[in-house]
Amino acid sequence: DGDDISIIELGSYGDVELFAKWTEGIQTYTVSFESNHGSEVSSITDVEEGLTITEPTPPTRNGFSFGGWYSTAGLTNPWDFSIDTINQNITLYAKWNANIIIYELYGGGGNSGATYNNDYVILYNTTGSAIDISHYSLHYAAATGSFHTTNNKINLNGTIAAGGFYKIQLAAGTTVTDKPLPFTADLSSTAINLAGTIGKLALAFGSVPNLTLTGSNHSAVIDFVGYG
Repeated sequence: DGDDISIIELGSYGDVELFAKWTEGIQTYTVSFESNHGSEVSSITDVEEGLTITEPTPPTRNGFSFGGWYSTAGLTNPWDFSIDTINQNITLYAKWNANIIIYELYGGGGNSGATYNNDYVILYNTTGSAIDISHYSLHYAAATGSFHTTNNKINLNGTIAAGGFYKIQLAAGTTVTDKPLPFTADLSSTAINLAGTIGKLALAFGSVPNLTLTGSNHSAVIDFVGYG
């Protein structure tokens, strides 16, 4: 069923009839990578149908550890490069695990009926290595407020040991003054005054005033807590 080919005269050697052989065309696809605020990963093109692909060099992202590639944007289906095959154009999505999280917070310190004089925040290092937090910052805003319109933010300093905690003493109220925090703080600041019942707090990679958060989904946000 291909195109006609003219007969080639072979002279004294006689006529020879040749037959064309046809093979089905090979389908190829493209694998794209969404690094979710991490470093860029180039697409893999011309992947033959039914084949696996080699895992690319993992992306990097400040403040996070790479948690693998997933075939869904919701990060519910991990991709196994050793057995999963390509049968269509597909995008794989990067998962990130925060190296430091907001472990605990307390607001309303020093107010009437407060347990402690001061507000506080405790951070936790989720990794097996010490982390220098001199490039991190803490940002607070009221429940209906915006991070970029408030001055409630501080830069952090020092190091959090592997699997360790970092305790931050914050502003104090004026009613309760005889109930100090039950720990020695690694950092003290009165720049952040946490509301006792409702608010939001973000841990970010980047220093103020150079860093201004636009919301909880800002690329610099490492961890976020809304309470109340």
